[in-house]
Amino acid sequence: MAVLDTRIQFTKSRLFAAMTELLGKKAIGFITIKELCEAAGLNRGTFYLHYSAPMDVLRELQEELSGEGMLEFSGGEAVLTEKLRKIFARREEYAAVMGRNGDPEFLRGVKKRSFHVMRSHLEARYPDRSEAELEIAFDYIFSGCTGAITEWLHAQEPIEPEKMAQLLEKFSEKIYGSI
Repeated sequence: MAVLDTRIQFTKSRLFAAMTELLGKKAIGFITIKELCEAAGLNRGTFYLHYSAPMDVLRELQEELSGEGMLEFSGGEAVLTEKLRKIFARREEYAAVMGRNGDPEFLRGVKKRSFHVMRSHLEARYPDRSEAELEIAFDYIFSGCTGAITEWLHAQEPIEPEKMAQLLEKFSEKIYGSI
């Protein structure tokens, strides 16, 4: 049974790598099963054992990347630094799913989950602010952070994760402080 699990892991890792590569060239809606299989070095029959469409591969990759709440930033600079290290270790995959060719619903879902996690923290910290004000501040920070992270992932010479965490934390504090 372990051999089967290893084969499945291998197949999925090849398809994830191929999806990452293809998203660097074109939008998910234009990626075909044929070219995904060719890029992965797999046949279509193997693909259909696990998936029915390229979007299924992307969604599973997105679930894997967001499974540990990697893009849900709360807990301070130390937690953020650790998350950014893990993100950086899988830089190409995160850049692909967060980039313009990925699924826009991915970041919307992460944003919704993140606000749910942060809501009580924000309400406790800013009890005199309306929910609308807190949502606007959160939207602004989330959009800025994910935009900065996407650019950081695409940079030719990215700064180290520790420095990136410091910058994001500093900017976020300034924005929250202004509300």
